[in-house]
Amino acid sequence: MIKFVSVGLTYPNLVNCLRNVNLHIQKQEFVFVVGPTGGGKSSLMKLIYRDAIPTSGKVFVFNKDIAKMRIREIPFHRRRIGVIFQDFLLLPHKTAFENIAYALQIRGASGRQIGQLVPEVMDWVGLTKRQKSYPHQLSGGEQQRVCIARALVNKPDILLADEPTGNLDPDTSKEIMDLLVRINSRGTTVVVATHDENVVNDYRKRTIVISQGQMIADRTEGGYLNAEEAANA
Repeated sequence: MIKFVSVGLTYPNLVNCLRNVNLHIQKQEFVFVVGPTGGGKSSLMKLIYRDAIPTSGKVFVFNKDIAKMRIREIPFHRRRIGVIFQDFLLLPHKTAFENIAYALQIRGASGRQIGQLVPEVMDWVGLTKRQKSYPHQLSGGEQQRVCIARALVNKPDILLADEPTGNLDPDTSKEIMDLLVRINSRGTTVVVATHDENVVNDYRKRTIVISQGQMIADRTEGGYLNAEEAANA
């Protein structure tokens, strides 16, 4: 489903974000991507989402070379990928329902589709009673659930979560991670970039370590490794 072949990524300021990354993520896998800040985790996510293209090597998603995608193909590619951001990025003047509905509106969904899909996904993430609440009226965990619902409403094949527990307390972090595991159990491929050592150790999923732009460890049995530990493993 996701394949990196000798991938390098250099931004215009000549910063090398990724170097010679080889990676294969299968359909329905759950994968943690860990490593220090600036190590390349977010860049890896951007390549999957086609927010960047590799400077060298190839990235295949859904068996398509992302560098060869035509401009008009990119929105369709992204509809198959849900993205959850650490900073929520909710529209402050829209309710929880409206924030989720917006993801459908921009793809041209009908009012009938919105009326059916949004309550369904809000129920699934446990927000049925918060449909009319604005972001400032929601707790951090509830705001993250809105983000998850927004990412899920288009029924994506892949869910990317960039530091989904970064602003949350331990109990709420567990609730969010349990929800991501449930999403994965329903057949969605889930990739989580995180600094949260406890989360990675608790869930024991496949764990990839990225440091200084290089993939330095890939552990199928999971467990957090920092860059030094991974280099010596």
